[in-house]
Amino acid sequence: MYFNNVRELRDFLQDKVDINLWKRPNCNTVEDLYKEIERNETTLNTSPLSRSIAIVKIFICQDGKILVEEEITSSSNKHQLRSTAPAEKMFSNEKPLDAFYRGLKEELNIIPDQVENYCIKDPYTEVMKSPSYPGLLSSYKIYECECHLKIRLESKFTTIEIEQNEEIIHTWKFVEREKIKSIFGNK
Repeated sequence: MYFNNVRELRDFLQDKVDINLWKRPNCNTVEDLYKEIERNETTLNTSPLSRSIAIVKIFICQDGKILVEEEITSSSNKHQLRSTAPAEKMFSNEKPLDAFYRGLKEELNIIPDQVENYCIKDPYTEVMKSPSYPGLLSSYKIYECECHLKIRLESKFTTIEIEQNEEIIHTWKFVEREKIKSIFGNK
């Protein structure tokens, strides 16, 4: 589906899903969904109303542990506990390997030359109510990529991202694989 602006999307969603629930802390907005659609990260389906997303989930292995994002803190005082492996939404027509490398660069400032080896598994699909957009069904096509790096990361560290004039601090740490929690499953 195509929408010319946020107002058209809001009007379309108004009687189909309670977008007032999206105003809760840690939820996304109609504006966020419009940006996802505009950037070709998300497709909105009408029957049933749902969004479809392809994701590369990145498992960075070191010393028998997996890197996870422990929490996110923003300069606007938003705080979210995560315990999830890094994941990157794929653009339409983007290959999983390209999204994998883009995710490493955007999330952790890791470049392709620093990757020692990787393995991308065949995708699987999970369908669930979206935690980001309450009440909206979401279908996630998930590509898992396990990799080892030529560089050594600290056991716990932070990265800083500037997004729309807001500073976002990501805290990362290595954990045992079975301790990973994720809306995208632990397959």
